[in-house]
Amino acid sequence: MNRPIRIALLVILAFITAGAAYSMWLRTQEELLWGYRPLVLFLSFWLFWTGLVRPGFFRKGRPYRWLGLSALSAVLLSVGFPDLLPLPVLLFVGWVPLLLVEREIAREVKHRSGWEVAKYAYFTFVLWNILTTYWVANTALAAGIVAILLNAALMVIPFWLFHLARKAMPALGYAAFIAFWITFEYFHLNW
Repeated sequence: MNRPIRIALLVILAFITAGAAYSMWLRTQEELLWGYRPLVLFLSFWLFWTGLVRPGFFRKGRPYRWLGLSALSAVLLSVGFPDLLPLPVLLFVGWVPLLLVEREIAREVKHRSGWEVAKYAYFTFVLWNILTTYWVANTALAAGIVAILLNAALMVIPFWLFHLARKAMPALGYAAFIAFWITFEYFHLNW
């Protein structure tokens, strides 16, 4: 991305983030709920931080393609989330772009491919958590932020283990993904 476009997007996202924060502060003074404002705040800040402030974080391979596929995966998984729309089949389709990112990283990035997979998976899972659980911030802003970031970090673990298993045993890789993810969901439900 060339520098003038990057700076323009940086300024726009900074204004959106500041505007959402100010609107939330005003509603707090009036003792009103924030509604969808945490969604706008979290989304604008996350895109500001990952796409513009930290562009070197996603440097290897094809970062814009992989970021786009990661974001598409998060959006499809969010739309498939049961409370949003009655399209739960998208929960299965939503994994495809992230699995493509993992496969391309495994082929193109030989050194520290697990770290690259973890970064893009974390981007996806934070975005997915923002889109589906932003409402937690209506109870407490810090609780919402912690819930989104920690849940996304926990979700990276089974995906990273899948990447390692797929590299070690290519024939069983996707079966390992299913096993790791269902195990994660079981433990996450019962802890």
